[in-house]
Amino acid sequence: MKRIFIAVLLLSLFAPGCGDDDDPSGPGPATNEMSANVDGQSWQADQSAITVQGNANSPFLGTLSIAGTELGGTNENITLVLSFVSGPGTYPLGVNILTNAGGTGAYTQAPSTFITTLTGEAGVVTITTRTNTRIAGTFSFEATEISGPGTVNVTNGKFDITVEGGLPALPTGSGSVMSANLDGDFWNASTILSNRQSANQFNLVVTNTEYSMTMTSVVDILAGNIYGIPGQIQLTINRFGTIDSWQAQAGPNVATVSIIESTEGQLVGSFSGSIPQISGGTTALAISDGQFNVFFQPVEGN
Repeated sequence: MKRIFIAVLLLSLFAPGCGDDDDPSGPGPATNEMSANVDGQSWQADQSAITVQGNANSPFLGTLSIAGTELGGTNENITLVLSFVSGPGTYPLGVNILTNAGGTGAYTQAPSTFITTLTGEAGVVTITTRTNTRIAGTFSFEATEISGPGTVNVTNGKFDITVEGGLPALPTGSGSVMSANLDGDFWNASTILSNRQSANQFNLVVTNTEYSMTMTSVVDILAGNIYGIPGQIQLTINRFGTIDSWQAQAGPNVATVSIIESTEGQLVGSFSGSIPQISGGTTALAISDGQFNVFFQPVEGN
């Protein structure tokens, strides 16, 4: 399932504008509702306590906050905060809303608040309808207590909300995505920082709660070509909470990066190989199915 939602997200990002739906009618009737199961217990937001809000100060991100509260004594609240959602599609929860398409999920029942951590794969939200006035979809996520050791599982979430006065504007920018299998385990970057060192060179710094990865070109790169690691592109991987580190420092190439598209604003490619361990052991890290679709963009504040 994790690979499915990343594949869907990559496809939607490869086709800018794909999935936009400006038809204000949308498919089917719309009623304001938001519901889910919280640790297996039914939760239903009161219609009067369902909101969709945007941030006019960050049009590039197009950040949305979708929130609902179950009143009547419990005041349980679920909030989704999403960026770079331009239309129907499936997006990860547990990612940085300033850099990635997708966002965060949170559950609050005073005095406790739980939020998705930046694992890159804490959950998913699927947008089924996004028009000028209506947004609908489904969601699920696992969240961690901010001030304690607890967790909460939110499943079977759904929302269908119409704002007669109009929803916040669609984002003017696009969010990035990068994923791979590391020693056979799926890894999805939750934060992707990117910059152009020159017109044809790049630097990527990507992280989640388990690994950080830095990929830097040391030669000019062009779309349609394959480049070697470490000869033409340098790659360093560190595991958080340990001294484990991997890097091909010299010698023959041990991995490759295939550049599919390279423009001033976007870099698309794939990567794979076996990276030697330089700290914490001697076991190489196998990388397979690596892929990235990165947009070079200013980082806005919320």
